[in-house]
Amino acid sequence: MDRFFDSVGLRANHTRAVGRLSLGKSKVGLVWGCLLWVCLLPVNVQAQASEVAELRAQIEAQRAIIERLSERLERLEQKEAAPGGQPEVRGYIAERELHLTGEGAMGFYSTGDAGQHPNNEFLLDEARAYVEARVMPDTYFFAELNMMTREKSREKNSHRGNINLNIGEVYIDFENVRQLFGGSGGPTFRVGRFEIPFGEEYMSRDAMKNPLVTHSLADFWGIDEGIELYGSVGAVSYLVALQNGGHAVGRDFESDKSITVRLGIDPTSSLHLGASYMTTGDLTNIQRGVDTDRLGELWFGNYWILDAGTADTVFSSSFWLGEGRISLGNGHLAFLYGQGLYEDNGEGDTDVEFDYYTLEVVQPFAEKAYGALRWSGIESDEGYYLVGLGNEDLNLEQKTTELQQLSLGLGYRLSESLILKGEYAWISGDILGGGSRDDENMFTLQLAYKFPQR
Repeated sequence: MDRFFDSVGLRANHTRAVGRLSLGKSKVGLVWGCLLWVCLLPVNVQAQASEVAELRAQIEAQRAIIERLSERLERLEQKEAAPGGQPEVRGYIAERELHLTGEGAMGFYSTGDAGQHPNNEFLLDEARAYVEARVMPDTYFFAELNMMTREKSREKNSHRGNINLNIGEVYIDFENVRQLFGGSGGPTFRVGRFEIPFGEEYMSRDAMKNPLVTHSLADFWGIDEGIELYGSVGAVSYLVALQNGGHAVGRDFESDKSITVRLGIDPTSSLHLGASYMTTGDLTNIQRGVDTDRLGELWFGNYWILDAGTADTVFSSSFWLGEGRISLGNGHLAFLYGQGLYEDNGEGDTDVEFDYYTLEVVQPFAEKAYGALRWSGIESDEGYYLVGLGNEDLNLEQKTTELQQLSLGLGYRLSESLILKGEYAWISGDILGGGSRDDENMFTLQLAYKFPQR
């Protein structure tokens, strides 16, 4: 029995020894664990610091994006709140440094024997590409490359395929010019080669924006070098432009300049009213052995302003007009009336006075379809070279005293980037000295398109 108890005692001592040994091992493990944690603590701290820095960088990047988006939204809201009738900015600059767009049109054109397309022609009507880039905050560069325009296609060598690329608008816009001098806000200053901002029809002249295929008979338009200042105060918009006036690109052969002034007001959200005045300045006609302007840069009556055949060396023209636009849901009613005066330094009374007018109605009748009507005319007791839709060579030799055009058209928007249009235009007119302008009516089918923004 003693052996038994001894044996039990031994076992008990052995158990206590093992317990002490296990406890000792636990303490050692705990110590080693603490030491390992202390050693790894700097590594963990460094990893956490790196993660915090990365998170901070992401937050700063997101904050910068939010600020840019807020700036862009504010700019868009200012443009939406500004009165109508402002010069057009073709593209749309977001945060990308370079922005590309383009548009054009092609179709079928048919007129009577005295018209511009007596042979039932398929034509490339327009093909343009645009480049726009942000130079610095609130400063943008814009350039237009014309591969084909309706005016270019009428040149005498076009049937030989000798159509060359030519520049359209090329300018820089300085938005909110007061910021350049430490202030804030203010008008936009434009410098370069840009559209003559007389009236507002030129802003909807391109195929994608024109509800019809043809334009009004007056169709004031042109691209010239110069400077322009425009902006708005409340519901009133304003514009002043100083340009060369002559038709030559990059040259001016007369020191007198073209001046354009335009005012607009939006009494209500659905009504816009505007008034414009411009003078071409003095222009020099064709003279043997002398570089001259030959033509004005302003497009009127479907041709450039030119010598009425009575000038000795210098001629000029001035125009004014009043216009309005009433929104009718997704359609509109637009109207225009104005007068003009041609003068030169020829002998006797060589002045020519003009009256011109336009009435346009556009109304959708289905989700993607619309109808359009435009009636326009030009009158001049003294007579002037008015081409209209007639044969160019013939109507630059004979003077017209009255010309009217009534256009009816249908349009269908296949998508935001593609429009199919059809139009029939009736033409009537009187020739100076007797006779009428007949057989110039035009039928057209046109497919207008624009390139997606890139």
